[in-house]
Amino acid sequence: YIEASQSGVVNIASVFSKPSIVTNVGSLPEVAINGKTGIVIPSRRPDILARAIILLLENEKLRKAMGQKAHALAVGRYSWNNVSKLDLIRSNVS
Repeated sequence: YIEASQSGVVNIASVFSKPSIVTNVGSLPEVAINGKTGIVIPSRRPDILARAIILLLENEKLRKAMGQKAHALAVGRYSWNNVSKLDLIRSNVS
């Protein structure tokens, strides 16, 4: 992405234990944590994007480890149960 606020694609990939490569725009780096659940790159840098893709394709151990961490984050912090609790907290604060 060149501009974004968020993306449901990252959350879906995480549920399926897939790491994501995202650009550092909007809230994307919050759901694809660089080096843990995915790779965050600068926007408009196809050379860095290519290196990130190759890194994950060639390194199965890294790919699987990031995917497992992404899955844990998706079913933990971003589960419907936890998101609904955050929504209740926000509505009570307002």
